[in-house]
Amino acid sequence: MVPHDVTSDVYAMRYRHQTALANAVLDAMVQAKIPTGDGAPPVMVTGFSLGGITAGAIAATSSDYNIQQAVTAGSPIGTMPISPTIHVVAVEGSQDLVPTLDWATNPKTWTTVHHTGYPLVGESNPTMNPANVHNPNHYAVMAINNPTVNNDPNITRFLGGTLTVTDYAAVRK
Repeated sequence: MVPHDVTSDVYAMRYRHQTALANAVLDAMVQAKIPTGDGAPPVMVTGFSLGGITAGAIAATSSDYNIQQAVTAGSPIGTMPISPTIHVVAVEGSQDLVPTLDWATNPKTWTTVHHTGYPLVGESNPTMNPANVHNPNHYAVMAINNPTVNNDPNITRFLGGTLTVTDYAAVRK
């Protein structure tokens, strides 16, 4: 069984970081040798849907890492007690029900981007099909087209230099 399923959705909303997926992410951070403690480099956590819930939960509960930025897309994280010292950008499709599942308004100190979405190539209108509004591709295009996200120095400082991508696999036991 994979750690990113409906069970993790429910547990992540209720118990924050105490999920198989959050444990897998934290384990991947250890395997990647991301430094912790005093003098550790700044860290940005990001995610879509459950990945965003997990990123928010880690930002709210992980004091080991120097988390300075959280970016989520389509994720209900408004009730998470994320420190005001962490810059949060929450991208939420205005017709997507998933970001509203916490029944909360995001804190005013966060940057919350609401948009109806942009059509993808070959698509006439992303809002025509309610089942299609919770789509990572729509959220990616929404973020790319939004100057609030694109020009945010808190985000762009993490995007320069050399980027290494490593895939990690996780299995729930």
